This record gives sequence, C-alpha cells and structure tokens, in this order.
Amino acid sequence: ALAAFVLLATANGAGYRFGTSDQAAYVPAVVRALNPATFPRDHDLIDTQGQFFVLDEALATLSRATGWSVPTVFLVAYLTALVVIGMGVVAVGRGLLASWTGTAALLGLVTLRHRIPLTSVNSLEPYFHPRLLAFGLGLLAVAAVRQRRLALAVAAVGAAAVCHVTTAVWFAVLVGT
Repeated sequence: ALAAFVLLATANGAGYRFGTSDQAAYVPAVVRALNPATFPRDHDLIDTQGQFFVLDEALATLSRATGWSVPTVFLVAYLTALVVIGMGVVAVGRGLLASWTGTAALLGLVTLRHRIPLTSVNSLEPYFHPRLLAFGLGLLAVAAVRQRRLALAVAAVGAAAVCHVTTAVWFAVLVGT
C-alpha cells in the first residue's frame, strides 16, 4: 500500500522534479555543507537561509557517508518523506475508520495534490521539501495522541520541528490541545 501511495502521489504531483521551487534554497545549502568553498559570491545569502535548518547538514552527511550525489540524496529524502506521510495516514486512518477499505480510500485521497489556500504551497509537492517530512511526522503524532501515547506524540512533533518549524508548530498546537 505504501509503494502504491508513493507511486500515485508522485504521479499526481507531475513526477519527481529535483531542484525546483523551494529547493532553490535547500540544494545550494546542502552543496555548501558538502563544500564550503562553493558559491563564493552568494555564500552570505545561502548561509543565512541555511542557518535555520539542520537538514542541509544532515543531507550533506548522508551524501558523504553513502557517496550518493546531491540529486540522489534529495530523491531518497523525497521518497522517505512520502513513506512517512503514508505511514501517518494509515495510522490516523486505522484510528478513525472502521475498515482497511476506508483507510485505503483515505490513503488514495491524500495522494491528490491540493493547493493550500492563500499560499503557493501544495499538500504534496513533486520534490523534496522539509515540510513534507514534518507533515508525515505530525500525522504520526496525531495517531500517537489517539492511541494515548503522549510521549511518542511529543517526540514526533519534536522531530517535525527539526525538519520544518512552521509545520511543526501547527501540529504542536493540535497535539497540545
């Protein structure tokens, strides 16, 4: 089911597209984390953006440890984010819906790409963005709250905050409530 979810979500997002949209900031930050000598004229701007996120260093460390190229690391991060979202949807669905059929329908519904009102953000982007991973972790936090596993919920929101603070704040409000 998770493989089908990832495939359908990617297809509905018009395919995986490395280096688009918000990645204009994240890809250079990862490249600079790998090699601080890159982008000598733009380092002030890139470093200013990158200082608020730890994922650029984490992705650079993954690239160093595995020998993977930056595009490969972003593809793996994208696929990981979709799997975490799928797991979160299944966990929430199993807690709220009476059947696996309902959960599968919810999983299929989530693959549809929606524009979030008054923003340029989509619910599922066709590229890796840290908010996707934070969203998946937030869904797991919601499922943990429904199962009365509050320490796990707080840990999931904390992990989401490492990925994307703004997304995590909304889940912190929900979990805290």
